[in-house]
Amino acid sequence: MEKIRSWVRPEDMERIDSIEKANKFIIEQTEEIRTAVAEKKAAAYLFCEFRSSVAAALAAKALGDRLLCIHTDSGFIPQKVSDATVSFFREKTGAELLCIDGKESFMDVLADDLDGYAKRTHSLKMHQNNFFDETEKRGDIGFLVDSETYVQVLEQMQDAHIRVQHYRRKPVKKNPADDYELLSPLRYLYYDEVRLVGKALGLPDEIIYARPITPSGFASRCTGKITKERLEALRHADDILCEEFEKCGLADKLYQYFIIVPDIRSVGVKDGSRYEGWPAVIRAVTTRDAVTAEIGEIPYHILHAVTERIITEVHGINRVLYDLSPKPTAAIEWE
Repeated sequence: MEKIRSWVRPEDMERIDSIEKANKFIIEQTEEIRTAVAEKKAAAYLFCEFRSSVAAALAAKALGDRLLCIHTDSGFIPQKVSDATVSFFREKTGAELLCIDGKESFMDVLADDLDGYAKRTHSLKMHQNNFFDETEKRGDIGFLVDSETYVQVLEQMQDAHIRVQHYRRKPVKKNPADDYELLSPLRYLYYDEVRLVGKALGLPDEIIYARPITPSGFASRCTGKITKERLEALRHADDILCEEFEKCGLADKLYQYFIIVPDIRSVGVKDGSRYEGWPAVIRAVTTRDAVTAEIGEIPYHILHAVTERIITEVHGINRVLYDLSPKPTAAIEWE
């Protein structure tokens, strides 16, 4: 639990490849967390992706009501995942849960004409401001729960210039993080190990197997200047993609899949007349560590089914494309 951490996974660390080993890991980590925190309190931020949820659930098992979990509903994350996360931490853990409604404030900021880096930066700052505002109000919190895994460690070691935004929580204001000790219980684990730990902790599949999402969420997939109309089209199309992939079993075989609605117009025909709408782009990849990624092999009949539903059910979208670019050279996200 040291503040300055080793960046190398211990060679003798046993791979967590079963629930039994996950339970052993949980016992060891909860004891470390209790010892480190002692009589103080800790705080964890819930970004509504599986890593932050598993780290927070692990800390909650160790600390109970001495852990404060903070969740901001930005309006740019899938509602299904947000609801599942809030429900689990409210009903299944003894941790204190604070939910902040940030929909209007996030939309006000992100509706400006921002590039992808600016969207991520502004989103992360707003999330962090909410977090540190609340922890500073309490005055009795001495530790922060970090959800960094070994994947992020490897990416930083590989090339610090490739990844312009990563998930280590950095201070936004006057270095508020310097007032806290850092707890990083997942720092030596790969994603598959984190998910096994989550299962052993009792987290539901809706959280454990939720698609990875950045702090800016749908804002990064509504490329260019965001409008409420295009954002609504993106949400609807993304819901359709999820439904169809879950129906055919692809959701369990892919690491990441989502829709992008770029800020460009596409000529189409509707009710016998020419009109301009937006294209929707399907992105689906497989990967073990997110450092590299391969294209998901989607059967054509499934792509046809997704396309038919999107162009007939989603207002404003008139064509669907499939992104066939691996990483490298293309990042998994577009922005």
